Amino acid sequence: MSLYQTFQRSALVALALAPLVAACGPANGDPALASVRESFRGTWRTSCTAMPMQDGSTVWTQYEVINRGERGSFKFSLFGNDTCSVRLADFLLESRQVIGALVPAAGAGARELDIFYERQSVTPHVPAFVMAFQSAGCGTGTHAVGQQVETSATGCLAFQPIARCNADYDLIRIDGNRFYNGVRGGNMCVPAGRPTALNPFWFDRTN
Repeated sequence: MSLYQTFQRSALVALALAPLVAACGPANGDPALASVRESFRGTWRTSCTAMPMQDGSTVWTQYEVINRGERGSFKFSLFGNDTCSVRLADFLLESRQVIGALVPAAGAGARELDIFYERQSVTPHVPAFVMAFQSAGCGTGTHAVGQQVETSATGCLAFQPIARCNADYDLIRIDGNRFYNGVRGGNMCVPAGRPTALNPFWFDRTN
């Protein structure tokens, strides 16, 4: 089960979405591939979405993907208000990202997206998450408000250590200023677990 999937199922949060995407490698025999890879460069975000917690409270979530070509990042953020302006915590995954072959069965324009994790970190923005990260054994650094701590070796909450799952095999489709990824399911740490359909929600390009 991938880092992202396990976080979906955690007691702390229960929303879905998945990582990232991008470009490298040859495009022989696929003349459109280079264009797709180039069009993915930039920053993409989902809308601010309410997420009910198990204790009856509500937090709001937003996902951000940044693509710089061969490498990029995926950030999952928790907020305390419905405009996503009061930040509670960030979970960051940095990776090498590869957009590959077409996957016709997943829909027109769907392609393979292979994400190879390189670094994982968390940043608490309120004292409650400082305590939560400390209690969960997230990383080996000192947690403080606004302080990023690497969690690659330990994982954090439902994010697994990178050594247990160093890749995520996904889908991508770019449609103008929107990109879609795959519906989460199966063991996406291995190619056989790649999704077979695209999500109905999307990321919007912000630059």
